[in-house]
Amino acid sequence: MTEVKVGKFTLKNIIGKGSFGEVFLATKKGSNELYAAKRLDREYSEKPKNMKRLSNEIKILGKIKHPYIIKLIELKKTNNYYYIITELCNGGNLSYCLMKYIQLYQKPFPEEIVQYLMRQIVDAVYYLHSNKIIHRDLKLDNILVNFLNDEDRNSLNMMRAVVKIIDFGFARSLNPSDGNLAYTVLGTPNYMEPNILRNMETQTQNIDGYDEKADIWSLGVLCHEMLVGHMTFDGKNREEIYQKVKEGTYSLPLSSSKEAVSFINGMVQNDPHMRLSAAELLNHNFLVKDVRQFESIDRNKIQGKISGDQMNINYINNRTIWSIFNQENNSQNDLKNIPNNNNNINNNNNTINQQSNQQVIQQQYIQQNQPNDQMAQQYNYHKHHFEHQLASASVPPISIPMENQESFQGSQLMQQRVNQAPNSWVL
Repeated sequence: MTEVKVGKFTLKNIIGKGSFGEVFLATKKGSNELYAAKRLDREYSEKPKNMKRLSNEIKILGKIKHPYIIKLIELKKTNNYYYIITELCNGGNLSYCLMKYIQLYQKPFPEEIVQYLMRQIVDAVYYLHSNKIIHRDLKLDNILVNFLNDEDRNSLNMMRAVVKIIDFGFARSLNPSDGNLAYTVLGTPNYMEPNILRNMETQTQNIDGYDEKADIWSLGVLCHEMLVGHMTFDGKNREEIYQKVKEGTYSLPLSSSKEAVSFINGMVQNDPHMRLSAAELLNHNFLVKDVRQFESIDRNKIQGKISGDQMNINYINNRTIWSIFNQENNSQNDLKNIPNNNNNINNNNNTINQQSNQQVIQQQYIQQNQPNDQMAQQYNYHKHHFEHQLASASVPPISIPMENQESFQGSQLMQQRVNQAPNSWVL
């Protein structure tokens, strides 16, 4: 194709296409850096609905900065097109990488790779949620991969790759005036939390509000997808997808570790308030422990839940299903004593009441602010652990901003919730 000049940028060959338009490889005058340039038709983009999405994406990307979120370089406008210039990622998206990995190695990502990738993804989502931003369309297609070199890319060495979350067209900031809730029904059905998908199917006008826990559900689905190599809830159309989500059953290999099953169960929960927060996920054993120390599942304890080489999990009833893993701590009273570390907690109050769509769970949360040195100690522990794990890949370390440490709601309290969560999370 003929090179196109857009300001100081030169558009080379097309490297991607989509319903939105085309993506070009771009260079900048006076620089050796390579960039990605997404070209959008102005006539299409300036329709009210599309313009709102484009403006929203530019506004949010312009004010956030994180090593695992795509970096906006510049926005250009010509007579016929908008050009969104971003940093370049050389590995395609995670969906593509997973498909190629299965073709190359005849298996989906092992837990070591999923742990490595999820540390980066959850870190980015924690950053967004700490800044009261929800993405609302988290999926493997919206996570780009950047390998350190061509050799790593050709061999799909995922342990030497950095991920970047993209596509913030559906993202929005949560506002106290709205109760820190969103109400618009949007996203990708395969990754939508049940309440949003239910509202879409019933076309209800007065829908239930949702918060950042909608992103947590999506994280659980994409994590499961990486571990099994196929979509968690799939169908030929939206109706089939909704039916599968409503049934609530998914499978994991019997070779899965307790940590992996617990991690996914902490996200794929029907009740949003029962899902772990991004901060709590960063403290989960699946992201904290060395994979060589992961525990295997005793098949004798899950008789009746096995189908071939798979274990069947139902996210609606999994408190009952997983009760066999923790008989001694199975009292329903456990649910009453679990502090809920939700980012919507009002820091001016010592207690909160949370209402579920299916039941009202009165939970008292005693907020215990730790001294700054203790919070710093918790932060340094995670930072040191992550730096050690990623040293061979030379990727940025975990980036919990020190100024946002208060959103952890106290390390001891958070770890208590992770460790003493109901048996739907802990095997």
